[in-house]
Amino acid sequence: MSKQFLLALCLCMILVGGCAKKEERPKAEQLVNVVEARNLGLAYLEENRLDEAEQEFLKVIMHAPEDPMGYANLGIVYMRKGEYASAEARVQRAVDMVPEDPDITLILAEVHEAAGENEKAEGLLIQSLRKAPDHVRSLYRISEIYLKMSYLAPDDSSIQIKREKRLVHLVNLQPASMPARLQMIESLLTHQLTDSALAHMELLVQQIPEPPKEAVNPIRDALKAMQAGDNPKASRSFRIVHNVLKVTARYQADLIELKGAGGANVGFPILNFSENLSQRIEDESTVLKTLRFTDATELSGLDFVNGVVPNGTVSVMAVADFDGDNSQDIYCSVWNGEKNRVFLFRQEFGEFMDVASESGLKHGGVDLDARFADIDNTGHLDLIVANTAGVRYYQYDGENQFEDSSSSLGSGEEIEAKALLPGDFDHDGDLDIYVLKNSTNLFWRNNLDGSFSETAGKMNIDGGNVNSRDAVFGDIDDDGDLDLVILDEIGPPRLYSNLRQGQFEKLDSVGFEKGGSTLAAADYNNDGWLDLLVVGNNRTELYRNKGEGLFEKVSTPFSAPAEDGHFFDFDNDGWVDLVIAGKDKTALYHNKKGEFEDVSNVLPEGMTGGRMLDVIDYNQDGDLDILMIDEDRKIRLFRNDGGNINKYLNVRLVGLRTGSGKNNHFGLGARVEIRAGDLYQSKVVTSEVTHFGIGQRLKADVMRIIWTNGVPQNLFFPGSDQDIVEEQILKGSCPFLYAWNGERYEFVKDILWRSALGMPLGIMAGEMAYAFANSTEEYVKIPGEALIAKDGKYKLQLTMELWETNYYDDVKLHVVDHPAATEVYIDEKFAIPPYPSNTIYTVSDKKLPLSAIDGEGNDLLPMLREWDYEYVSNFLLTDFQGIAEPHDLILDLGDLKKSDDVVLFLHGWLFPSDASINVNRSQSSEGSAFPPKVQVPDKNGDWKTVIGSINFPNGKDKTCVVDLSGKFLTDDFRIRLQTSMQIYWDHVFFTVNEPDVEVVETVLSAVSADLHYRGFSRMYRKGGRYGPHWFDYSTVTAGPKWRDLTGMYTRYGDVTPLLESPDNLSVIMNSGDELTVTFSQTDAPPLRDGWKRDYLLYSDGWLKDGDLNTATGNTVGPLPFQGLTAYPYGPEQKTPEHEEFHTYLKQYNTREVKGDLFRRVLSQEGDK
Repeated sequence: MSKQFLLALCLCMILVGGCAKKEERPKAEQLVNVVEARNLGLAYLEENRLDEAEQEFLKVIMHAPEDPMGYANLGIVYMRKGEYASAEARVQRAVDMVPEDPDITLILAEVHEAAGENEKAEGLLIQSLRKAPDHVRSLYRISEIYLKMSYLAPDDSSIQIKREKRLVHLVNLQPASMPARLQMIESLLTHQLTDSALAHMELLVQQIPEPPKEAVNPIRDALKAMQAGDNPKASRSFRIVHNVLKVTARYQADLIELKGAGGANVGFPILNFSENLSQRIEDESTVLKTLRFTDATELSGLDFVNGVVPNGTVSVMAVADFDGDNSQDIYCSVWNGEKNRVFLFRQEFGEFMDVASESGLKHGGVDLDARFADIDNTGHLDLIVANTAGVRYYQYDGENQFEDSSSSLGSGEEIEAKALLPGDFDHDGDLDIYVLKNSTNLFWRNNLDGSFSETAGKMNIDGGNVNSRDAVFGDIDDDGDLDLVILDEIGPPRLYSNLRQGQFEKLDSVGFEKGGSTLAAADYNNDGWLDLLVVGNNRTELYRNKGEGLFEKVSTPFSAPAEDGHFFDFDNDGWVDLVIAGKDKTALYHNKKGEFEDVSNVLPEGMTGGRMLDVIDYNQDGDLDILMIDEDRKIRLFRNDGGNINKYLNVRLVGLRTGSGKNNHFGLGARVEIRAGDLYQSKVVTSEVTHFGIGQRLKADVMRIIWTNGVPQNLFFPGSDQDIVEEQILKGSCPFLYAWNGERYEFVKDILWRSALGMPLGIMAGEMAYAFANSTEEYVKIPGEALIAKDGKYKLQLTMELWETNYYDDVKLHVVDHPAATEVYIDEKFAIPPYPSNTIYTVSDKKLPLSAIDGEGNDLLPMLREWDYEYVSNFLLTDFQGIAEPHDLILDLGDLKKSDDVVLFLHGWLFPSDASINVNRSQSSEGSAFPPKVQVPDKNGDWKTVIGSINFPNGKDKTCVVDLSGKFLTDDFRIRLQTSMQIYWDHVFFTVNEPDVEVVETVLSAVSADLHYRGFSRMYRKGGRYGPHWFDYSTVTAGPKWRDLTGMYTRYGDVTPLLESPDNLSVIMNSGDELTVTFSQTDAPPLRDGWKRDYLLYSDGWLKDGDLNTATGNTVGPLPFQGLTAYPYGPEQKTPEHEEFHTYLKQYNTREVKGDLFRRVLSQEGDK
């Protein structure tokens, strides 16, 4: 057989659209013949049996002469035989039928290329891309043609311009494709577009797994050289990076996605019939009539396991693409009564090859469970094994080697565990390990510094002295966090609801009845709720999730005792089916929209019972195969032939590494929802690939990923084989302030930044410490040109657009009049209580530093001269948002010998971390970020700290004021600002001996305040990729964007009395709400001649974000109040009890938000 074709076939997610207008519709009996011939033809192509494949595709043409699929695949057969004239004739026939189909046109272009007719291939692709400009493989193919042309005409710049245009489009469509991104960077550097190359390099580093060690320093060197604009040095370093990465499995797998396996296996076979024939196939249930499972154990090479160890029996197996080559691999172990032998089967062109001995995997004892998971958050799958001799933890280095790191588990490596469950149960961005035992269970919290802490007792999930057998995770109660279900051998399963902040609660009387040996979870009836299958020696039971923590046992045809069960959609119709292995037989049940029927007839004749099940798309043809340890404890593989008649969607999540750290790399534990027409599905991510069948629908309409940090991400019309790269979505940054500028409302800045109710800061004295609970008492500047009176009124819009709830207690507008030649500023940096007094700083003579450099001597002054949204950004990020590598800003202020008062002004913005990142960093010995400190030279020329912290900007577009008076130790008036926070400075200046300037300040109270729903403004980055998130008020979308914090909010309408004073009578706003606040211009004095007017907004209140690690971050309550000393607070503190407060609650806080709208966005349950 041909090994190469299996790899090519893995990429064949081709959606054929359209058909001839006068298609001849085969009769029902012919329909079955067409499908069977198609299935056999593809199988023969897979095995490179080209003569037999030719005969089958001729049958397809005979029974369906007006369908292009048969002609296109017959053309591939002839192309592989080298019969290019015949190939061209057949594929041209298919193209004539569907000239708009880019997949078939690509085959014809490849026929021309194979025949040496490159010009014809180019012309075809140009025409095809006019009709289908987003066709990924055509874009890559034509970019390769342009590359060849550039070698022949190196001085023709137009060729490179055309290539770059195609590559840009390709990268936008396939952002996770390593070859496309690297080729884009190389092309940009060649044309001296260094900053553009840097933008792509930064994205590449965010997405790829931890690179080989040979690439680490060159990546760093390339980034630094690009930041400095040194193109020659950047190009040299990048060439090393490219050469190292291009030999990695990930690069090669991505390359095959773009161009196929090549060689003798040129061409991507067409899997699907035309639209009309596809509909007939669905209507006639032809899929089930023709689908068969075939025993492929010997063909795949897995029979090697069953014979290599005398008297051996397979103990466990685990499936994953451990080496990142987009083909799934298998770990298994065999015990012969005396010793254990482990196998690691890497898939190479459809055959499994054992590489365990050279990979470093070896241990004794008997394996009881095995799981692949990225425990160390490097983007590479590690291996954890439960064994009678203890738990083994192997870290994978991405270069074919596993390192035994079991000692990092402490005494855990000696524990006999029955099963292991990795997951991000504390939602801090890394994977922890739940350990099931015959007695008290364990929870190993990942500290992400190479150590683990056992915390099951503290988290209330140790289970007591029971005999646990299996466990699953998922958002059982649909509140946005990962819950845990534990199956014991005796007694009903136990459901633990995640209360967040590392706490779980066991729920009683949820509807479960008996224990068992294995557990499976899936949404079998597509209602959005996760259901459970309990398999055991007594019986097999299916439980439907009714919501609110309650389950109902469902009557099914598979109640007999069994060993294992697995949900999977074997026919790709969009409804998960079931395979159940018993002691005597294995049965397959087809899901007919929530009802199961036995279709075991499609399994191989004589198929026995089994001990353990898994599913795998081993030949990557789009349908799921069955992997089983049979009743004799031998490993068996049963290939699915025909399930891919229906279309499918494979989803691979890519969590960002550098500059994020909010989700594990593979998105384990995330929830993925899709809607395709009237079909809705939801699945929990439990491996690196999540498979959806979509029937005969051409594609999904929308996909929503709810990452493990709770942030949703939407994708419209996703491709059939889709890598979903995590978007670095701003989820929390306080309310937004918009002002009327005379023409429109424009974003000014964010407010209420001082408050972060329930924000975890770190572990202190063994307990989590939280941010202070004081209200904000915050001032921010509104430039005069940003706020213009309209009809005698100043109008502001205060909006909630992120995953937060705010509580406004007082709002005032300060009118600040001053001479036009003088500027005024307010200190807008973060401060802790007691807050400094409100000081208005005047600037009459703005002075710029003589120089501004970084720690490596790069000139930064051009970016700091003006407030122009061009930011200093030449620092390297760590793995976590908000935390950078320590970096310097060195300013030379010139000769200040005669200067008594020196005040420094720094204007910029902060990209903050969040609650979950704070929790993660508090567990690690590596610590978190430190704010800017000020250092000056001492008499020895060494830098000495004179201000330990100047704090940081309160969000976006804020000015930090630093008094440097008396801080210099010598006549060297340089200062060094050093920090590891992700702060972007835009403008720096200082004043010397600033004179007293008259300023007139008038305080205005609101004359009206109206609360209403508005929605969400369009978000973009002001000033490019290093600029702050900005918002276009004129473009708004409605509907739920975030999971609501549930509880009672302020009712819509007039809320003016609530903003008069800080009296605990707050306006409570939900995400999507807007508060329109109006002030009277006539309450301010007339502006003097030669003077200018600016404004300060004073806001007092609180803010709480919905981060999964924010204390009570899922509810509005408990309500904050003035004088609060801690949040969350205990019984020693409570909300006011006076009558005015109770009246306020009854009169204003009457709008209840339950949070169910967020779930119904895709599932469309209930009212629209």
